[in-house]
Amino acid sequence: MNRKNWLAFSMGVVIGIIATSVYWRNSQERGKFSFDQNLKCQQIANRYETENNLPRHPVLLLKVAYSPKRNSCVAEVVK
Repeated sequence: MNRKNWLAFSMGVVIGIIATSVYWRNSQERGKFSFDQNLKCQQIANRYETENNLPRHPVLLLKVAYSPKRNSCVAEVVK
């Protein structure tokens, strides 16, 4: 390998490592954000279920999740 090829190869490897690191970090942050939002939604849903569960009209939450599209919590509820 001549010097130009070696330099180009080295630059490519360094740029690849940096790009991979940035992608991995952003992916981790998105995953953590999604997990935190789902946990927050679950806590809100549990509070709602506790406060609104009456003997004659029971409330049952079937599914609770965070919707990034709506940027809010969504739930499937049966009364």
